[in-house]
Amino acid sequence: MSRIETEIWEPHPDKKGMLQYVGQRKTEDVFRELETFLQEENIYPDEYLSMDIHFSDRYPLFPQMRDIICYAQWGGSEGIYLEVDLLIRDAANNKNESVHFVTGKTLEESQEAYDRMQYIAGCIYKAFTEEGFVSSRYVILKSKAEKKGVTHETLTAKLEQECKDMLRDRLLHKRESLSEIAGELRQRLQILDEFRGSHVFESFPRENKKRTHENDKLCWEEENLKFNGIEHCDNFDEEHIFWVELSSVPTYIQKLASAIDGKDYNPTAFGACVLHDLETDQMYFVEDHDLEGDVFRNIFYIDNNGDKHWFSVEISNTLKNHIFNACRDMSKLEAEDKMTLHAYKEEKQ
Repeated sequence: MSRIETEIWEPHPDKKGMLQYVGQRKTEDVFRELETFLQEENIYPDEYLSMDIHFSDRYPLFPQMRDIICYAQWGGSEGIYLEVDLLIRDAANNKNESVHFVTGKTLEESQEAYDRMQYIAGCIYKAFTEEGFVSSRYVILKSKAEKKGVTHETLTAKLEQECKDMLRDRLLHKRESLSEIAGELRQRLQILDEFRGSHVFESFPRENKKRTHENDKLCWEEENLKFNGIEHCDNFDEEHIFWVELSSVPTYIQKLASAIDGKDYNPTAFGACVLHDLETDQMYFVEDHDLEGDVFRNIFYIDNNGDKHWFSVEISNTLKNHIFNACRDMSKLEAEDKMTLHAYKEEKQ
């Protein structure tokens, strides 16, 4: 979030790297910048945003403020109002004075609309005060050399923050409904679910952990999972176990898998395991689960060492039925071949 400056600072002519205060910005310029900020963030009040009619006449240059107070309140007859007041120092009377600066309004009167106006008020406060009322020119940023190494905790925290940012942006700024973002939210929560246990993180090579952490975004658009056939079948007296090949897995899972094998990543090494209970004729996806037993993973990636890395993905009923039917057809062929072989042996005897 960018800061709205109310003061003018210029490079000091005699002190290299230093700035000197030269005055206050014009009030009209500050107000226009506030409007632009709210419009760009898509949080401009629905009805209007206006500056107090007397403010610019009294303060053609924006006053030096000691604090800014932003809040929402219900209207006396309609709507919800957003108020912005400034706390300034009255030099003549040697005391602090509260001055009204801006009013915004929405005609909506729901609890959700009130919460949104209160949220906008908070955004305005942050835009003027930034880091605890410290201007960005005084904020010292850590260099890359000072940053700590990537840990399971830091990577998980990054994923959590991405999820929070997405919810805030889509629900509060773009005003989308939960049903509209359900697919993306599910994907992000699945990623968090994968990283909740440290085993996924520990399987990453060190450089891939760093690259994954430094990505601007760790979530990607999902593709449609595809069934590519049955790789082989293990036949037992009471059950058949099928190893099926999959492609077009969700892109974030492809990214996780590519981080495991690096340049040796194999995009065709995804699959699932299906069990056919011959007695009940029921089909199941074989699942891996974590130590707590509450996270189940239904597809896997086979790395270059032959080890399976399991992930969670939603398999549609249409695809599930397609896979089960293919497995059931193979079970029938296996049964027919078994009967033919048995009959052949009896004939020979």
